[in-house]
This record gives sequence, C-alpha cells and structure tokens, in this order.
Amino acid sequence: MDLFINEHHPECPSSIVFIHGGGIGSWMWDPQVAYFSDHHCIVPDLPAHGKSINIPLKSVPDMAEMIAEIIRKKAPDNKAHVVGLSLGAQITVALLRLAPELVDHAMVSSALLREPPLKWMYDPGFIRFLFRWGFEPFKNSKRFMELNMRLKPTVPMKYLDNVFEDNRRYTVDTFTALMAANQGFPLPPGLENVKNPVLVCAGEKELRAIKQSAADLAAVLPNAKAIIVDPQGKLPMGCEHAWNLNLPDLFNRTLRAWLNDQPLPEM
Repeated sequence: MDLFINEHHPECPSSIVFIHGGGIGSWMWDPQVAYFSDHHCIVPDLPAHGKSINIPLKSVPDMAEMIAEIIRKKAPDNKAHVVGLSLGAQITVALLRLAPELVDHAMVSSALLREPPLKWMYDPGFIRFLFRWGFEPFKNSKRFMELNMRLKPTVPMKYLDNVFEDNRRYTVDTFTALMAANQGFPLPPGLENVKNPVLVCAGEKELRAIKQSAADLAAVLPNAKAIIVDPQGKLPMGCEHAWNLNLPDLFNRTLRAWLNDQPLPEM
C-alpha cells in the first residue's frame, strides 16, 4: 500500500519533503506548508499515522526507502530538500545513508541515535503494560488529552483536536511497534561519506541522549552544522522538541536560511 501524501504548490520547481514525528500526523507541518508557498511541499503520513493508519508500521530504514520512492516519483529531477523531526529525523538520517543522491539540503531535528536511559522501560512487554493500564482506558477522553497536553506542553493547545484524533487511533500493537522503531535506530555507519549539507538541531532541555545524538551526527557528517534551540533555556520543557509548532516563525526563517545557504537567525 502507498503512503497517503499531501502535496502543496506542485507548480514550484523546488521540492521540500516534510517527515513528521511519531504519534502525530502530517498536519504538524501546516505552519511550514503555509510559509513555503514558493516550494513544492510533499508531506506524507507515515505508516500507522494519519490517513496511512491502515499501513503497518515499518522499521526506520524501511520507512526511509518509502520516502526515497516518493522523491523519485514526485520531486523534479528526483531530488528534494528533506526535513524531519523526531521519528522523521531518524528517517531523514536513514535516507541520507540509503540514497544521498535524492537529497539536496537536509534538516534533522531531535533525532534519537543513542541508547536511551532506562532502556528496560522500552521492553515490548513493559510498553504493552503501560499502554493498556496507563493510556488505553483514557484515549477516548478529550479532557484527559487536554490535561496531558497542559502538563507536557510539547504541542500548543490549539492543536488539541488534531492530537486527540491521532491518539485515539492508537492500538497497543501500533504503539509498541512505534516505540520499538524509535528506540532501535542507532547512528548508522557510512555517514562520513555523505556530503549533503545537513542542519542538525536539538532542544536545550531535551533528553541528554538526543543532545548527544545531535553532537554525534554533526561530528560524523562532513558538511553538517549543529544548533541548539532555546539556548537560554527560557521555554517550558518540551516546547523546543516540536519547535516548528511552538516557534514557527523561528523555525521557518531558520529553514529558509539553511536552504538558501544564508546565515542562520539567532536562536
């Protein structure tokens, strides 16, 4: 089955592929699609997400192959800028290793490429237990989702309906597969041969493993630049992870500057 793809501004000669994070649909790129009206924006729903909900979740390298096929089919001259966040960032890294010739500039934001702390918590049996007792009984409660979003402000409250609809589609199998894919993708070998310009981002208050992953990735890629989002630490914890939604103006200006090989705005 083919992934569902939202396409915007197909008349434009330059394409950007936006790859969303785990547990959230392609709608998360709406502020970027509106801003980059001068680019052909290709925004797929990953397997088990959004309108690709009935496609079984794949491994990160398998999903990178799916993105590669989309670029071959949709992008002019079989080449596109690629932007990924969280799970989408891991897929972007895998794509750079798999088919760097398909990528012009890349932006990799909050990719986990190291073993997370408390690895035992990501055992499939424990994840299934947590889902059945800590999430499944409440996933159809919008009030529960609202409280959860207020306690952990990763996504702005104006997107409550979107987040609620995404989460209520979850099953224990989907959630377990998602966690396995996200936690099981180490830094792949061979990236030292990838010459593409890559902007590597991580939030000031994110997990140490994510910040270390950003440093690892920037160190191995020969044409990479690393930035820390919210270096002054003024944002509530979690906001800098989905900074395309919480800081859309800064994200958009940063991405445009990167794609145009211009100086990046101050964080």
